Amino acid sequence: MHLYVVDEIRHPAYAHNSSRPMCSSWVAETAVEAAGGVEKHMWGDTKGRNLLVARTDSLAGLEAALQAGAGAVVVGPAGIGKTALVRAAAADANFHVVNIRGSQMSGQTPFGALAWLISELPAGISKRPVQLLPQLEALLIKRAGGLPVLLLLDNAEHLDGSTTMAVSQLVRRSAVKVLATAENLGASAPDFLALWRDGLLRRIDLVPFTLAETKALMESLLGGRVSSTAAMAMQSHSAGNPHLIRLNTPVQADSKSIVQQGGVWVLAKPLVYSAQVGEVMAARLKRLAPPERSLVEVLALAGGLPLPALVELVGAEAIEALEEMREVEVTETGTARLADFNSTPAIAGSVPPGRSRELWEAISSILDPDELDATALAGFAGWTLACRGTLAPSTALRAAALANAADDPASALSYVRSVPAARRSPDMVLEEVGALMASGSNLEALKVVERFEASHAAAADTQTLAALILGKAELLRLLPRRGDPNEAIREAAAVLGTGKDMVEQRTALLLTRSALALDTGRLQEIPAELERIPTRKGLPRALRIQAASLRAQFLALTGRANEALALMEPMAGDIGGSLPPDTRYRVYTRTVLGLISAGELRLAGEQMEALSRAGANLLGTSHRQAPVRNLVGSVREGLSQLF
Repeated sequence: MHLYVVDEIRHPAYAHNSSRPMCSSWVAETAVEAAGGVEKHMWGDTKGRNLLVARTDSLAGLEAALQAGAGAVVVGPAGIGKTALVRAAAADANFHVVNIRGSQMSGQTPFGALAWLISELPAGISKRPVQLLPQLEALLIKRAGGLPVLLLLDNAEHLDGSTTMAVSQLVRRSAVKVLATAENLGASAPDFLALWRDGLLRRIDLVPFTLAETKALMESLLGGRVSSTAAMAMQSHSAGNPHLIRLNTPVQADSKSIVQQGGVWVLAKPLVYSAQVGEVMAARLKRLAPPERSLVEVLALAGGLPLPALVELVGAEAIEALEEMREVEVTETGTARLADFNSTPAIAGSVPPGRSRELWEAISSILDPDELDATALAGFAGWTLACRGTLAPSTALRAAALANAADDPASALSYVRSVPAARRSPDMVLEEVGALMASGSNLEALKVVERFEASHAAAADTQTLAALILGKAELLRLLPRRGDPNEAIREAAAVLGTGKDMVEQRTALLLTRSALALDTGRLQEIPAELERIPTRKGLPRALRIQAASLRAQFLALTGRANEALALMEPMAGDIGGSLPPDTRYRVYTRTVLGLISAGELRLAGEQMEALSRAGANLLGTSHRQAPVRNLVGSVREGLSQLF
């Protein structure tokens, strides 16, 4: 949900009791007639309205509710389009529109939201409710000039009890109709809730946009077709929140994150968070009670955290309030997190550094990092370093391992290198090497291994030492001028021995030997055991698929194309997103090379197109994408010459 976004587009008419309008270029042309604090509106451009993309059914529901009953209440998180929708429905010239806006401040005073209107009645009338109601009704009828009166109630849950009592009586007397918005209808005053429960007001719930709806809104804003990949990126970036989509789409175009190619807007690089989004988030946070704001900020900065620590930090009431609004959720393991994790980076970015450090110090005095689950640890470790805090070596190691597994080598390196070199364990060095290799820094990774061998090899256990030497062999395969990879392979084999507890490590070593033999053209050196690995039970799936891709390339190179294709066919649907990106990268490139070797150029071309479309989702960190994209271009050029 999007509690933290300023609700839709603010009309200048709200200036007396709301924050300043955001991004005035989005606000539709408005005619305002002001008299004694009462404004009458012509409600924007509702003809071309990109504001109402995908909301036609909801708009029809509001119009039907006005015709057949007393009106409706639109419920949904901030930025979902509630205000834009009721404004469009209120644009009917047959209504005299009166705006009543609830707020936390006015909600603390009887008739607070109606004060500007009641001020035109005799002094002291608010203390005599029996006399107030008929005089208020008469005032509204007089101002309407013969038109039916339509009350637009914004933030209905923040209206005070006296205001909702007056509104309820006016509705029940058929003196007015109502269109209302609410984020949390259940928090509304009893008199207002009764209007819905008694069937006088229809409830219309707005939900986040689907991918197709996000795409349609982007196309409306940009004035052209949008690729599915760009729409998917925006859907993830905004969590389907229309306001964030409207805010972010022009920003992405200006920053060249999305560019127009051949008449279609396509994704060129990762989407950015604009300063405007940060301002919107900061403004929304200020509306929360201090404990609720602290909780939202902490969860945005750290990710999920254990519930007991948060209760100690902000109290149970703040957590329950945000749970009720569906802004915070608690998992089965007792971890609290923001329900809408897609808005987390924007919220975190809106927190000033000093405030972030203050919150980190408060939660760090309560929290034991060893109790954090994987998601929480990653967020907390990153937040700690951002606040210039320190990580215990054990915490840094665990965070680095999780980051590498998530294909986030930059974070893994930051965690490892936050610990002084003299205090880094062999396992930390292993994670450092893995992160450097994943980011394409192979020469630097090799130097780390060599320094380790020269000074700390004796401190490593057999499994860690073998993994480091195996990494060295792989690095020397990629950097043959730096040394003989075969020597490293023999060294790793000697360390691993023949014990049953090292089967996976010896299999990985065999795959490295096979890849080296294929890449150097020494096919006779490929171990015969490679043939059995793809079907060997008990081995991890990643190893079996890598073995299959290497075996298929070997078969194709030795003239057994049909066998290679038979091996690759069932493997094609088994490469997807569950494999680590590094494994996917190796398997895809081996598969394409095998198809080319087998003479199946059309199939190789199809595989290249699939790679090109998949991009980062399949290849992970950016360094892996460049060689594959170069290969895509080469295959495309070759195919165009052949066919």
